[in-house]
Amino acid sequence: MQLINKGRILRTFDKDALAIINTIRDVDGIILTQDERWYVNHIVSGFKAIGVWTKIKALYGFVGGTAATHKWNWKDMRDLDAAYRLTWNGTIIHNVMGVKGDGISGYAETYLAPSSFTANMSLGVYSFSNITSTNFPVDIGSQNNTNPSSFSLTFADENDFTSARAAINSFSFNNISHQNTIGFFGATKVGTTVTSP
Repeated sequence: MQLINKGRILRTFDKDALAIINTIRDVDGIILTQDERWYVNHIVSGFKAIGVWTKIKALYGFVGGTAATHKWNWKDMRDLDAAYRLTWNGTIIHNVMGVKGDGISGYAETYLAPSSFTANMSLGVYSFSNITSTNFPVDIGSQNNTNPSSFSLTFADENDFTSARAAINSFSFNNISHQNTIGFFGATKVGTTVTSP
């Protein structure tokens, strides 16, 4: 798709960005706003430009403002567990800003197991909320309490809201200092070491 103004090409959309936009339209019946379409194109073409698009297994861009439009893994737009699309559980709020759980029961199942990663991996999340809860949630990632297997990023320690925790395949955490829980948080696993960007 190209945007044209008086015969002049303004922007060409990336083919993978178009697949995301068209799937949301065709399957969910939601036509994204112009800003949302630009956002999708910006994210996809940006990741391609820096050479990480092919390294990503799952990417959730949260456009469209609904549970249906927020479920999609932008790397594999099939509506299947094997495509790592999200299924929602508990109380979740969906809006144009993204997704917010209730801090008690709300979560999304990714179907992406930490054991499927054998080498380096990263995860990240942008938060619009300053979290002051002591529920000790896994804000992004996965955790198995019976067999310590996880790759998770948690914004707030049980009593310390100035350090995030990152863990991989154990319950030992690497603390990452921060002023509040608004902004981008990321963690990277290189070999067996967890670091923050």
